[in-house]
Amino acid sequence: MITNCQLVRLVTLDQVIRSNSYPNSHRFSADYEVSVRTIKRDIEFMKYRLGAPIEYDVERRGYYYTNKEWVMSFKLLQGDVVPLSTQDIENLAKARTVLLELKHPEIADTISRLLVLHGTDPIRPSIAA
Repeated sequence: MITNCQLVRLVTLDQVIRSNSYPNSHRFSADYEVSVRTIKRDIEFMKYRLGAPIEYDVERRGYYYTNKEWVMSFKLLQGDVVPLSTQDIENLAKARTVLLELKHPEIADTISRLLVLHGTDPIRPSIAA
């Protein structure tokens, strides 16, 4: 099961990779205050469980998508949607608000899409969509 913190990291990691900034585990772990090993596990999860076409560019020293059309889906191996508790949804909604205030609409939009996938209104998370 994915934890709330991991889910936020996955969404953020997806956006950073998508921005063509070639993040690497060391940089990302420092920016988000988690261990390098945690980021490597997140990348492995994205690659092998979510089917992300992630590769490492040795020259640029960072990760990139080999297929830019790929979109992260939170449906897992058997088509099950990642279960989110009420607390998870509230935390994601708060994170979305903070990201908008910090001028990161692209990440906030990804969280909004995740909330909609779970039948939640991203603007008012206590109200089902």
